[in-house]
Amino acid sequence: MNDSIQNILDAIEAARLAGTLNNDSARAASVALGLEGDDAMLANRLIAQGSDPASLEYVATGSVSAPVAHAHRNGPGSLEGEDRRSWLLLAALSVDESQDSTLRKRTGQFAQAVTFLNEGGLWCGKDSDALIAAKEAEIRQLPHALLPVGGPFLPTYKADLGFAAAYWSGASAAAVIGSHNGETYVAVGSNGTPLVELGITVDKPIAPCFGIIEDAEAVKRIVAAYNGNVDPNGNKVARSGYDRCSCGCKYWEHDRCIDCGFVLTSIELRDRREAQQEANA
Repeated sequence: MNDSIQNILDAIEAARLAGTLNNDSARAASVALGLEGDDAMLANRLIAQGSDPASLEYVATGSVSAPVAHAHRNGPGSLEGEDRRSWLLLAALSVDESQDSTLRKRTGQFAQAVTFLNEGGLWCGKDSDALIAAKEAEIRQLPHALLPVGGPFLPTYKADLGFAAAYWSGASAAAVIGSHNGETYVAVGSNGTPLVELGITVDKPIAPCFGIIEDAEAVKRIVAAYNGNVDPNGNKVARSGYDRCSCGCKYWEHDRCIDCGFVLTSIELRDRREAQQEANA
């Protein structure tokens, strides 16, 4: 045990002896400091954040599988086939980032989700296949805009699962607007092709297929374009009265056809416009 952790443990014990920290809280904090690996991840999820695919799989099976561990670290965008289905089911049962709930509620939700994983049945009236389909549809339909980022136009999101939404919709690359310690940045990733081969420039390359745009002015322009790229009907992608749905209607609200309910994504719109340009050439 390093000196820093020992100092924290000593401070916890001193607070317990002084009566400013009760015995249960002191014991819980001391034990948590000694946890490592998946046990530490699980404790964090129970105490602070709520369930996610990795923590649910760990409780249900006793380990975290390689595909779920990869998604936990890098996002689920590259998952395919049964690996994707397994992750989607776990994600459908998760209540991630639920800091506003109580420890009792988070523990109960873990127990209910693990029981469903082990015994099957229905979850909120849906079986596993329905849960998987609904979760994938939810991710694919995350709000986004097609914006110039690092060179080419990319589907741009404000949600961590934006990369998965883009890749699963056929995009070769995407961008996600995020923040850390109050600083806004734009993460750019590709689904296997190095960014330089796609003509994408970033300020901070992390890996051949991933990097960060940190330049304040560039980030400001991207955020402003994203926030301003919404028409009075809530459309980020579709142009109501111009883009025609396959059902014949050309009126949209929140990028959803008002007649048939089809959701137009930036990927589909890009493909349509490129096809139209080729036809007009």
